[in-house]
Order: sequence, then structure tokens, then C-alpha cells
Amino acid sequence: MTNSSHSVTSKELVSVVMFATGSRELTVANLKQVFSMKPEHWQIDVHLVIDEANEATLKVVDSLGLKISVTEANGKLVSSRLLKKVVGNLPTNGDAVLWLGAATSFNSDAYIQVNSFHKQYPNAVLIGQFQDEATSQISAGGYSGSGFVPGNKSRIQAQSLPIDVTGFDDKLVFVPSSAAHKIGQPTTRLKKMNNCALYAAAAKRKGIRCLAIPGFLGSFHP
Repeated sequence: MTNSSHSVTSKELVSVVMFATGSRELTVANLKQVFSMKPEHWQIDVHLVIDEANEATLKVVDSLGLKISVTEANGKLVSSRLLKKVVGNLPTNGDAVLWLGAATSFNSDAYIQVNSFHKQYPNAVLIGQFQDEATSQISAGGYSGSGFVPGNKSRIQAQSLPIDVTGFDDKLVFVPSSAAHKIGQPTTRLKKMNNCALYAAAAKRKGIRCLAIPGFLGSFHP
């Protein structure tokens, strides 16, 4: 008989990698939110990767008084070398890595939703869906289709249940350590090609599901 109380309350170390460009206000709001709206049992290790950071923005981030590691991208926000450096700075005993894309607004319950589906699918890579507020249509999430030629995939939307995807956008990606030990993180240029199709294919070969979770976790205007 399992101890359900322990499974709910035991701490999980989740590394959060947040990318930021442009709006200082959005960056600060997202940072505050990840600390205030995270599941209670998450112990988070936050890494901010910020492009075109000026001294004023860095001072504001520092003034928050939160434990945040900052990496300045200097125009190389998605370079493989930079991402390798970021991954190298993550704790090796973490339970998961949560990747949060730039220029994205997150709903207040986004992390609660991710945690809920992680409990149901503990070994799956979870993909968040986002809405374009101007059109009310899905603007980021998962893709279906085969092959690795750009344009061969089409975006699909999970409605009431998670659905398997063969590629995904990088606005919210939750990678549990059980998956990362087998397929790594979706960070190299090769893995990120054609909406991370090669990463999703590697996951499938290892018996790991890449799932788009239903509902919208926030907004993103492409």
C-alpha cells in the first residue's frame, strides 16, 4: 500500500530556465509568478537567460531579493554553446527541468496544471499550449506529422486529454529527470530542428512520450 500523503507532499527539485527578451515588465512579472504560483512541494532553482540585458534591468531583477542565477545571452539566446552552459549549471540531483520561452505570459495556474499532469504521466515530456490573445487561436504547442523537413508538420491542439506530439514549440517544456537521463534536454541545434522533431523522435525510440497538455497555459503572440 503506497503512502499517498507522502507522494503529495515530498519535495521535488525543479530547475526553471526562463528566457527573456524585450519587456522588462514581463520578465519581472514572470519571475515573481514562478516563485509565488509554483506548487507548494516544488523546490525551484531558477535560471534567467536574458538577451540584451541593460544595467537597469539587471538591477531590477536583483532588487527582487529572489534566488535567481542570471546568464546574459548577448545576442545568442538560443545558441547551442550558451544552452550547454546553462544545462551545465543545473543541479545534477534535480527531479525535472522546466523550460519557459521568451515573450510569453503565463496563467496563474500554469505550474499547478503542469504538476497535475506530471503526476498522471510522471515519465513524459510535457508541452504547454499557448493562445494568441488577438485571435483566440492556439499560437504555440505541439505538432503532428512525420519527417524532419521543415513544413512537414502541422500544429495540433489537445482539447480534453493530453495528446502525443512529434514536435513542439519551446514556450513551456517540462522534462522529468527520468526522461533526461535517456534523451537529454531539447537544447542542441540538431535536437531543436523542425520544432524539436529529432528530440521527439529520440524520445519515442526510448519509450518516452512527448505530450501536449490540454487547455492554454498562457498567451504568446508570434
